[in-house]
This record gives sequence, C-alpha cells and structure tokens, in this order.
Amino acid sequence: MAARWRERLRRWSRAVVALVLVVAWGALPARGQEGGTRWEVLAGRETDDHAIQGQAFFPMAITVVAGDTVHWSLGGQYSHTVTFLARQPGPINPLVTPDGRSVINPLVEYAQGGTTYDGTRYTNSGILNARASSYDLTFSKPGVYPYVCLLHRGMEGTVVVLPSDSRPPKTTDEYRALGEREWAVVRERGEGLARSAPTVTESLPGGATNYYISSGFGANEASVLRFLPRELTIRVGDTVTWVQSDPQEMHTVTFADADAPTTLTTVETAPLGPPVTVLDPQATQPQGGPVHRGEGYYNSGLMQPFARYSLTFLQPGTYAYVCIPHASLGQVGTIVVQPQ
Repeated sequence: MAARWRERLRRWSRAVVALVLVVAWGALPARGQEGGTRWEVLAGRETDDHAIQGQAFFPMAITVVAGDTVHWSLGGQYSHTVTFLARQPGPINPLVTPDGRSVINPLVEYAQGGTTYDGTRYTNSGILNARASSYDLTFSKPGVYPYVCLLHRGMEGTVVVLPSDSRPPKTTDEYRALGEREWAVVRERGEGLARSAPTVTESLPGGATNYYISSGFGANEASVLRFLPRELTIRVGDTVTWVQSDPQEMHTVTFADADAPTTLTTVETAPLGPPVTVLDPQATQPQGGPVHRGEGYYNSGLMQPFARYSLTFLQPGTYAYVCIPHASLGQVGTIVVQPQ
C-alpha cells in the first residue's frame, strides 16, 4: 500500500512540474529565428474615428537584451518614422532643389542603416504608411538608444539594451499592457483637449466679428485632428481666424474648387535612384488671398505650430473646407455665412 502511494505521489509531482514549466514557457517572450527575442512597439495610436492621435511610441521605453529584435508597427492609419539619430542632428527636410522645388529628403522617406543597430550610425525605418507599415531592428550592443519620429516633433522613444546574458525586467505581455495604459492616458488627454478648445470672438470696426477657432489642438503626446468647432455660423463681413495650436502637427485650411490639389505632394520618377516626392506649392503655400468672395480656391498653406490664418467672407452661403493632409482622417469643417 505504501509503495502505491509513493508511486502516485511521484506521478503527481511530475505532473505539477510539467504544468509549471508550461505556464513559465508561456510567459516568456517569443524567440526569433536566430535565437533573439522579438519585442513589439506601436508607432502612434488613434481612436476609432481617427480624431485623437497618440503622438508617441507604445510602450514609450522598452528594455531588451543584445541580440533581440524590436518590431515596430503602426498603431493606426497615420504615418510615422522610427529614427535613431546616433546623437547627430536630424536630416534637413524638405530639401530645396536647384530649380527651387521642395522635395522630401530621401534620408527621411526611405529606410536607412540596415537591419542591425549598435548606436554608431543614423538608422531609419523610412516613412511607415499603408504600403510599409512595420519595421524590424536588431540590437547588437548594450546601451541606451533614444529614437524619434521625424514627422512629429517631440515624438520620442527609448530602447535600453542589456548584455546578452541579462534578463529583461518585463515580458512581452507586460510591455504590451504597459503600452495600453500609456495610450489610455494620452487618449484621455486628447479627449480633454477636444472638449476644451475655445471659440474666441473679437469685435471689428463696422460691427463685424472676428472668430478665433482651432485648426488643430494638441499637447503632451496627444493631437486632435479636428477643426473645433466643426461648423461655425457667421455673418457677411465677418472674419474667421484659425489658430494652429498643436506643437507636433502641421495643418491646412483649404476651401477647394474643381482644380484644387487633394494631396500635399506629387511623385516623380527619377532617372537614377528612388522616386522623388515633391511638395506641391498649390497645396503647401497660401492661395487666394485674405477675402473669400464666394467662389474660388483659398488655402492657408501648411500651418506650422502656433500659426494663424484669417479669411473674411463677403458672400452668404455654406462653405466646406478641409485639412489636406488629414481630410481622409475626418478633419473637415463648414462655415455658414448668413446675410447681415
């Protein structure tokens, strides 16, 4: 009888050990084909309606070991880069060609530096978008490696690389949960900004009014890609001034006609090398003047952070407008002009 109980105890003990090993193995990060661990980071996040953009990497900092690979993927439909500057200034962008055109710097637009990183050279994912939405980089040397998005100032992340015989402080699941918590904080900030965007009025000579509204609002890794308010009712002779209040973004205020551009850029095939992306001055530079006379093309051009654009309306009507780079994400608005 005692022998049978000892045999049952040994079987039970082996089963418990096997279960513990299975659970422990499931908690470990996935291993790459060459033995390193593959970690996941999201470049940006967004709400379902694209209105709130998280201009950050999630998680914002991650610790791995030498030989591991970090996999970045877009957290929404918005473009970003993953760029390790190696303590050097970022590339000038855009570039001005000898014939006076502005083009996207290929060092920004296309991947640079290879698939491994040791902290000594400029390494860039290129612009991540629907065509190329992810980027892998293997870290070969211990160190602390900050990186940025070249498209959104202030969007920064950090990869800490420990020696290969070290153990990271978190598992992949724990880092994924951390990224979700960070996104929840940023999303709440953005929602608060959207609710708080002010409309300010100023009396003008002759009884007219200048309405100050937002062409983009943002702070602390959160951007609101909306005109606030989305619809504004004014009277003939009034002026609307759009204020670009997002330190990480650029916007346009664009009242289009049949011939107006719908994108900021055009792509030209180069005789040598990759295609060249050219900024369209009809989209990126002011057009139409300061007075809307009821028809035609009016455009603020690209509004840098904290820029302003004013337009006075002289004809009653309903005027739809867009932000060219963000129209597909829902940044559209309407000005309703009533008779005096």
